[in-house]
Amino acid sequence: MPNGPLHPATIIQAFQEGEEKAFDFFFRKYYPALCFFAQRYVNDTELAHDLVQECFIKLWEKHNTIKNPGAIKSFLYTSVRNQCIDHLRRQKTAAARKVGIFEIPELWEASEIDEVIHVETLRKVNEAIDQLPNRMQQVFKGYYLQHKKLEEIAAELNITPRTARNHKDRALIFLRKKFNVLSLIFLPFL
Repeated sequence: MPNGPLHPATIIQAFQEGEEKAFDFFFRKYYPALCFFAQRYVNDTELAHDLVQECFIKLWEKHNTIKNPGAIKSFLYTSVRNQCIDHLRRQKTAAARKVGIFEIPELWEASEIDEVIHVETLRKVNEAIDQLPNRMQQVFKGYYLQHKKLEEIAAELNITPRTARNHKDRALIFLRKKFNVLSLIFLPFL
């Protein structure tokens, strides 16, 4: 796979040819969001990571049949959902056998579409945060994700509190421009 900007056709071709760098590209892009998605099903972080890794193994086994990047995303979300549902069914079956009851409630609901949208939105926001300049990113993450005070962040980064506030404000401006409509919904609450 050549260095430089990645074109979807190049990535897919490299992925179909079994190049690990192409696999790594998709792994890095989707793994965190898929783990969060799985976590919402199984309520166990370590188990969620294991289930997602199994889905990436299945993806790699089918690498030569994938035709476009959208198919990869769809395959992964569907696989993770199915892995989680299968795990929960096995868990309920085992519990039911212990007490002599065999009833499995329906696990797939329409709200899962909302969940995928939520996870994908978070992934896009995290990608945008990662595009911020380093210092601005540190201030933004410290303030909004780690809930630190600007004075504390300023001391850690050896900058003035006013500079920290400027970095925070510029980061918000950047993110609001990046997300236009979404900023009306999400970013005022940050």
